[in-house]
Amino acid sequence: MNYLWFAERYRQFIYVDRVVVAPTQQGKRLGQLLYDDLFRFARENRIAAVIREFDIDPPNEPSRRFHSRYGFREVGTQWVADGKKQVSLQVAEVQAKSGAVHIPVADPQWLPPPVVPNYPRALPVGFYLRVTT
Repeated sequence: MNYLWFAERYRQFIYVDRVVVAPTQQGKRLGQLLYDDLFRFARENRIAAVIREFDIDPPNEPSRRFHSRYGFREVGTQWVADGKKQVSLQVAEVQAKSGAVHIPVADPQWLPPPVVPNYPRALPVGFYLRVTT
């Protein structure tokens, strides 16, 4: 449902459905490593936006703080799970490397054709990171 909301409004993006870090691995900057790599991938492939959502009712304050460091901003909200929770729909524009011109997400002239055939709006990216001690 949230993906469809974004797909109706943005031509091309990377959609992050969820990132979960096991309690025993939290605080080791694994989320930061993942997002740094994700944004690098987006820049290299000229993908203008990374999109995700997180709970605001009930609130998920750690997720809000983490994502604000990457420039995510709210572009909408939705009630989901039969009205049991509300999510904040978030977009982070991918910044070009220094020295290059930054083109905003809303500029369709900059957006390249889809990177993956048959996926006209989003590039499916899957991450599974398992860290054992």
